[in-house]
Amino acid sequence: MQSGTERSEIEKALESMIGTLEDSDPRQRAYGYTEDVVFVMPGAPVVRGREEMLKRLESAAIMWSVTITPLTIEGTYTWHGQTVCLPA
Repeated sequence: MQSGTERSEIEKALESMIGTLEDSDPRQRAYGYTEDVVFVMPGAPVVRGREEMLKRLESAAIMWSVTITPLTIEGTYTWHGQTVCLPA
């Protein structure tokens, strides 16, 4: 179980992602992912690696008014060099 402090850190990390996700520059959005990213989305081909992610984002719609609402948070995540460990 996560303490209130851990939960607060997780929420701050998630909030910090929103500006990048809404950025109009696909390179800025792509660099939010690790070089070895594997991104899976239903009905779309698997994206492998940051360069492939950049190619996908160059033709993707720009997101706005992004809201992140986690249902379950667990695992280890890295976003722009900041790693957050999330116990189940």
